[in-house]
Amino acid sequence: MTRYKFYTQPQAEHETIDEFVARLRELSVKCRFGNMTEKLICDQLIVQCREKKIQERLWAAKDPSLMEAIGMAKVIEESQRCMKERNKRDKATDVSVINPGQQDYVENEVCATRRKEKK
Repeated sequence: MTRYKFYTQPQAEHETIDEFVARLRELSVKCRFGNMTEKLICDQLIVQCREKKIQERLWAAKDPSLMEAIGMAKVIEESQRCMKERNKRDKATDVSVINPGQQDYVENEVCATRRKEKK
């Protein structure tokens, strides 16, 4: 039953690569894989990783060690996190851009109101 759990554990939605590998390590202790532990954890990282880009990169690698696989996966994980942050920042900036339809209005600094500009 413990090996079944090990082989059927997908990476959780908000679980980082480090957290996923730590969970696989915990499960592997009960399985008593012996000298195959590192290789089997690496295989599970490749097969059960939720990010397709990470899977593709690890599948393309020539028989990576567990440490190499973790390193490659973390680089991709971090780059994806940075891209999400950048996209959030870009969207927040887009909101503050003046809409061309709003250019017909002028600010009245005396009473802090806006009125349609007469042409």
